[in-house]
Amino acid sequence: MLSFASSELECSEADVVNYVVCHNTRKAISNLLRSFLRTQGLPGEDLPVKVLMEQCRAIDGRFVSLDISALECKAYTVGQNDCFCFDLSQARQCVELAWKIEGFVSKLEGGLSTADANRQTGLRSPQADAIL
Repeated sequence: MLSFASSELECSEADVVNYVVCHNTRKAISNLLRSFLRTQGLPGEDLPVKVLMEQCRAIDGRFVSLDISALECKAYTVGQNDCFCFDLSQARQCVELAWKIEGFVSKLEGGLSTADANRQTGLRSPQADAIL
């Protein structure tokens, strides 16, 4: 999902579909956080990213160093874990944040990638399957 979001940002600005970038980035972050929670013996439920991050921070204080304020979309909200921005620079910040979270969680879990997190949580988009 994260690779798909990143590849979407490689398109010309006029061709970027912000919803695709934001949706896949948010789902990748959700999957990474849920996967971490599962490695800690928690259910890793499909909750808003902010709640998942709070749960991760309660388990491991190092999560406090991750600032997820870039994920607070103000443009359009589709659901609890799905919104997008019209501002492409904001979308880029979210993708950068997601890669940072992937590296952070990967170190804590001993090498887990977003592909592994997606498999553990059972969530992958068809587009992600094509890339992975």
